[in-house]
Amino acid sequence: MIDFISLNAVAYSSFLVGLASLVISLETLVSKRLFVQGEILDWRTTRLSVSHWAFALFNGIFNFPWMFGFLTTAKALLSMLVIYQAINQSISINTLCLLFMIHQLSNYRMPIGRDGSMQMTSVMIFGLMLIAWPHHPYLHRLGLFFISAQIVIAYTASGWAKWCSPIWRHENVLAQIFNTKSFGRPRIASLLKQHVKLSRTASIAVMTWQASFPLVLFSSSKLLSIYLLIGFSFHLSIAIIMGLNTFLYSFTACYPILIIGINELHRVAPWLQVINWK
Repeated sequence: MIDFISLNAVAYSSFLVGLASLVISLETLVSKRLFVQGEILDWRTTRLSVSHWAFALFNGIFNFPWMFGFLTTAKALLSMLVIYQAINQSISINTLCLLFMIHQLSNYRMPIGRDGSMQMTSVMIFGLMLIAWPHHPYLHRLGLFFISAQIVIAYTASGWAKWCSPIWRHENVLAQIFNTKSFGRPRIASLLKQHVKLSRTASIAVMTWQASFPLVLFSSSKLLSIYLLIGFSFHLSIAIIMGLNTFLYSFTACYPILIIGINELHRVAPWLQVINWK
């Protein structure tokens, strides 16, 4: 790896990505009944969404009922290997490549029901592959800026999508979310219905933080630290309250790479740092 990419940062990010992938794999194995014949994720139904050019390949793979369970188990084992290698700071490009391929195969097998944490996990594994590629500085920089750009785009797009939505701008959205079956917390929903101003303030705070995230590209490390601290608190609260723990692992895994990426960006183009808050 090139000098300006800290091995500790890559190991930290790899550890969290491995953890996210492991949890996703275990959750999939627990809900494997959804993939059997006649259920919502039966291959005979989900294969209809596969691109025409790839249909023969994936149909040949997943026509075997045991194949998806085998791949998911392999993904769990590879995820544990990534975690082990991250702890020992011996990141292997081979392990990351295998994990990425199996992760993408799993995504094709499960075209519905995926969430942003799965997508960000794929992004991180691919970016870490580039960073871990031996003796190739250009790929190292490409992986660094790829991950940095993806996390900025993810937050920004999510924020502006909410601002463009009249429901998010004018209604008590958080109370509605906590009143759903999937993420429902009746006590919290009831509290937010009683305190509409509190709920609206929280919604606007999240929307503003996400939509303004590109400011980190033009700011000092202090403002970046504040934004990332808010992000960690946001994902931690979602993990605790709503049970979306994989978002905590996959999104915060980007943070060390983002810090290095912005520092490198300011080194190459110091004129971009227009918000110099010391």
